[in-house]
Amino acid sequence: MITCERKKFQLLAGFLAGAVLFGVVAYIAAGMSATSAAAGNSNQLRIGIVNLQTVMVKYERSRIFREKWETKAKEMTQSFLAQEKKISEKTRELEHTLRTTERYAQLYREIELMRRQLEFDRDFLGKQHLASGEQVQREIFAEIEAAVNNHASKEGFSAVFMAQELPEEVRDKVELSSYFQAVMYYDKSVDISDAIAERLNAAAGTQPPSKDDKEKPR
Repeated sequence: MITCERKKFQLLAGFLAGAVLFGVVAYIAAGMSATSAAAGNSNQLRIGIVNLQTVMVKYERSRIFREKWETKAKEMTQSFLAQEKKISEKTRELEHTLRTTERYAQLYREIELMRRQLEFDRDFLGKQHLASGEQVQREIFAEIEAAVNNHASKEGFSAVFMAQELPEEVRDKVELSSYFQAVMYYDKSVDISDAIAERLNAAAGTQPPSKDDKEKPR
């Protein structure tokens, strides 16, 4: 039971890795014909693609938050493992203690209290951690959405769609609806993910670490 619950909690640390949470369409301009006419060709549509996973990795606020969130999740998991270890030690001692002794009754009570505390901590702290992550995700996505709108308006895009890439290892495990949310093909020349990440970092006054910084030991 404890092992099963621990595995469920460990899955929380991976929820930032996918882009499924955020939907598919980032922005569609209302004045498509007006925008095209302003560009000098009323029949030309300028289409852009945003890969949310790329933006989330390159946007410093998102990257830093993800690292802190995952670190906290690992710390919580280690804490739960430590509690489980203590329960196991008490349980082994209980198995070698006579039922008729006072020590047996004491150990039994301690184990029950420890199990209840672990169950409460895992449920409460796990949900609290997940909720805090979802809240920040919404804030970050709102910032990305605003940056896309701003960039599309200024650069004369008629429409910008969000690409959702499904890694090979998870394609057989996702809902069928996920496939209908994905842009199945696009030329890389229409990918504006880097431009959006740069706009976000510039607005926040941050820049992603250089290659040299990433290679420095921490």
